[in-house]
Amino acid sequence: MRKFYMLFLGVILLAFPASISAQNYALQFAPNSIGLQKNTVTTYGLNFNGNTTLSIEAWVNLNSFQTGSPIVFKENGANCSTPKIAIWFFVDETGHMGLGLGNGTEFNAAFSNSTLSLGEWHHVAATWDGALITLYLDGVADGTLIAGGQLYDDGDEINIGNRWNCYRRSFDGMIDEIRIWNDVRSEAELADNMYLELSAPELESDLALYYNFNEGTGTTTTDQSANEYEGLLGGIAYPASTTTAPSWVDSGVPFFTCPTVEITGDDLVYDGYNPYSCADLTANVTDGTAPFTYEWSNGDTGQSTEVCPDEPTVYTVTVTDANNCSVSADFLVDVIDVHCGWGGNKVLVCHSSFWWPDYKYTICTHKFLVPLLLYFGDELGSCDNYKSTPFIEGIPEFETEAELQQFDQMMFEKYKLSNPGLIETNLNVYPNPVETFANVQFTTLVNDYATVEIYDLMGRKIETIFNGITEVGVMNQVTFDGSKLQSGTYLIILKQGENVLRQKVTIK
Repeated sequence: MRKFYMLFLGVILLAFPASISAQNYALQFAPNSIGLQKNTVTTYGLNFNGNTTLSIEAWVNLNSFQTGSPIVFKENGANCSTPKIAIWFFVDETGHMGLGLGNGTEFNAAFSNSTLSLGEWHHVAATWDGALITLYLDGVADGTLIAGGQLYDDGDEINIGNRWNCYRRSFDGMIDEIRIWNDVRSEAELADNMYLELSAPELESDLALYYNFNEGTGTTTTDQSANEYEGLLGGIAYPASTTTAPSWVDSGVPFFTCPTVEITGDDLVYDGYNPYSCADLTANVTDGTAPFTYEWSNGDTGQSTEVCPDEPTVYTVTVTDANNCSVSADFLVDVIDVHCGWGGNKVLVCHSSFWWPDYKYTICTHKFLVPLLLYFGDELGSCDNYKSTPFIEGIPEFETEAELQQFDQMMFEKYKLSNPGLIETNLNVYPNPVETFANVQFTTLVNDYATVEIYDLMGRKIETIFNGITEVGVMNQVTFDGSKLQSGTYLIILKQGENVLRQKVTIK
């Protein structure tokens, strides 16, 4: 199965076969006869001498069957005797694919059981494990031959689509995706990757040569392996043999695109406060061929999963498409422990003072108070990131909002003593409780737009009672009719920019 991996946050693709979306080209080779031009791609530097393993694969589309049509050919010098051939990967005049290997004294050739069809793209491959040649047609094993020993190679060039030196063998058709490996590719590896271009071939340690022919123009083709054996279209002109370049054409190889996946969701949870102790993660898939299957590292098999870690955890999803192409993504969910109090049954909250919003300190409060505090801008967890106030030794605990407000006012008075000249924001409602009309008095920190609004304890806005520009330090006053409201507890909220003050009011 094809596999490649992705890590979030930050994306890393590891070196496994994957598809790429560049324009695909192939090379068109024309047949030749003695004395006429010969299309070839020549590569220098590759030497397989002593090899006891080998794999070759390519895509081909033939216009006609020629005698011993070379796909890949490697000869040893000018000696035209068959044992001097190192590698001959070919299609014969009957349409059978073959691989012949020479050890310097013997030459053994295996032929496929099936024949190729003219005018159609076929994936052809051959492997040798030092004892057996196996041929593969369109990803399926299709012929074997016992052939032992080791390769003899004196270092001459490789030719693609032609045998220039002896007998003038040629190829009539298109060739694409030449891959030569120093190892033995399994049937699964060949079948799984035949419809894919390799996205990280430079990381494949056993890949000796890889031409995808995607240049589409020019007189050279680039070896995509780490070895960088450049291919010369047309080779070089020899006294007895004139070679020419094959033609660039659009490739018709039926490549498909593997999926890509990205995990989205909350990357932070708060252990100890249930509404925020879990994260919903979703695997978002693009490209590939539906239907998709999903396998999460926690055992879930849907597109989404809920995770509730108690320590930082990396979650992995593997997505497989209808073409059996798999991709994986990782996602880190961080955890903040907010347990506090006896038995860990309370919650740590970074509290913004009711009297001065920029003044923050850590409290340990009952869980039923947390939704209200979060609604008014407090944050789960310790205020360590914000620098807690120096006046508090330890973390104060509260059961009720009244306790918190009383402590909050005391802390603010201490804060004012250490910050003389502090301009305060005030908000006061009287009478409170309210039977009919009530007055709201307030001051603000700056000359700017401000609002005063009435909310219920569910966070729903009931009424706006002030909407305008205020002046710093000037006492403002508005009146509202409490008789229009149902009996209960409400919040008067003063907002100016990021500054927020709240005052609880009771309607009788």
